[in-house]
Amino acid sequence: YEALDGTPGSSCNSAYSPYQRTEVVAEADGLDVTPLVTFVTSNDQVARVAASRFDLIEGRSAGVATISLYAGAPVAQSLPIEVTDDVRVSVDRLVARLVTKMSWVAEQLPPESYVFSVDAQVAVQLTGSLRAEGHFGLVYTSVVWSDGLHEEVGFSPEAGVNELFLTGGSANVMLIPPLTPPRSESFWQVEVVAGAEEECSLSIIVNWTVCGRTIGTGKLPLLIELPVPTKMSIGAEQSQLSPAGSDPTLPGIGVASKSQLKVLVTFEASDGTLTTRDLTRDSRVKYSTLDADCATTQGSLISVRSTADCSVVRAAATVTLSGVRLTASTAVPIVRVLSASFTLSGYPPADENAGITVAALGLVQCLTDFYSSATPRFVVTLDDAASTAYDVTDYSIFTSSNSSVVLASPTRLRGMSPGVALVTASFGTTSESVLLPVHREVIDPIISIAWTIPGLDDSDTYVDVVNSTRATIVDVQLESGIMWHNLADNSTAAWTKLEDLVGFNSSNPAIISVEDSVGTLQLRHNWYLSVPLHAFVQCNTSTSTERELKANLAPG
Repeated sequence: YEALDGTPGSSCNSAYSPYQRTEVVAEADGLDVTPLVTFVTSNDQVARVAASRFDLIEGRSAGVATISLYAGAPVAQSLPIEVTDDVRVSVDRLVARLVTKMSWVAEQLPPESYVFSVDAQVAVQLTGSLRAEGHFGLVYTSVVWSDGLHEEVGFSPEAGVNELFLTGGSANVMLIPPLTPPRSESFWQVEVVAGAEEECSLSIIVNWTVCGRTIGTGKLPLLIELPVPTKMSIGAEQSQLSPAGSDPTLPGIGVASKSQLKVLVTFEASDGTLTTRDLTRDSRVKYSTLDADCATTQGSLISVRSTADCSVVRAAATVTLSGVRLTASTAVPIVRVLSASFTLSGYPPADENAGITVAALGLVQCLTDFYSSATPRFVVTLDDAASTAYDVTDYSIFTSSNSSVVLASPTRLRGMSPGVALVTASFGTTSESVLLPVHREVIDPIISIAWTIPGLDDSDTYVDVVNSTRATIVDVQLESGIMWHNLADNSTAAWTKLEDLVGFNSSNPAIISVEDSVGTLQLRHNWYLSVPLHAFVQCNTSTSTERELKANLAPG
């Protein structure tokens, strides 16, 4: 029998009894399968599985209980445990250790493959030294009882029942209790504070209490080995900046007038290992600007003044660590508007119209009081190294010196009546103007018509039931190269109505007729000859297109 002996004191609530605890292990053919099984007890009033750990059995009251892999398991898969009041035990020794890292020993790594029944010798190495500011470790504590039993204590504490307390220490470390937000660890944590110095001591006292009574006391070895700071660098998150409120900072370009700075410090450990830490928000880092007339700093934020008259802004940082003073500086280019370009292209806006320059507006052909339009484009170029250009049309304001001649907006410059207007594009304080004349004559006539019949693009035969109809689509090209697509859709208001510009006819309407002013075809009869169909400019029938179709009635 393995005994769990009572500790001094009495139960301090119904959830805890002052008895020892012990780990339990399950093996299958030499393999530790403890994490894969669930232990059960025959009498949880005597001994039970601890709520905090699946492999820990805690005594509850005097008696004998059987721990098994499952209820009713055979003897080979069970273990009887006795809990007794006959023996009083005390802690001979409390051992506390700080663990900062756990790793396999290089010479005793787990094998890549395992041969059954062959022993594999592996080893784990624990590191307990603290090697940088902010570095921390967890405190693991065990006790050796007077009866020789070893027990891990201090994890998953319960207030007033089973607790571990750390006191003392030096100004070099911070002692953090278990489960202190935002941490979720069930162990005490020791963390190196900013400005710490190297230390090797036993200054931290560890007390384990049960039901408010100190059961064991020990000391925690503390070793702080700090690396030496050797180099510092500073950089800006933004690759370029502009004066506050200047045109490059406006929506459409969006160059920042402020930037966060970032400070990195390189440290060298005693073994030559180099590490880098981000000390951007460390209170010991002091920021400044070398160009006070151009910028200001507030913490790690640098801001360019609205009155800045410089091509670069320089920022510096200084920090003293372990008696070593480090400085670094960086420079960020200041960009401004170099030039602006205000151009006019074909309307409606479309890829094929974008490259066609418009210098004047005139009457739309066949219309007596409806004028053409142009698409504005305003581009601002910065004086950065790449001379980057930004299309800021959608973010600009367009005005006309005479809205009765030209009506201006970011999407359209619309001719309203004959005359000349000065149209101005403004982006912040950057502006450009163009003179735009409007003529009371057609200056850009229609030179070609494209008439398509969906479903008959590759066929010259109109096959359908009698009196069926089929819609058509009309596109036109102007002399300048501007394209107007699908004249039946005048949502862009570049023209009035399709029938104002284009007409249709059929050479044999008894076979295939044009049923309305938008070019809808109707199949009326079979015919052995092709039927010529025409689409033409209403006021200039010499500009036309012809389509020949054969009529073929389908059964039905």
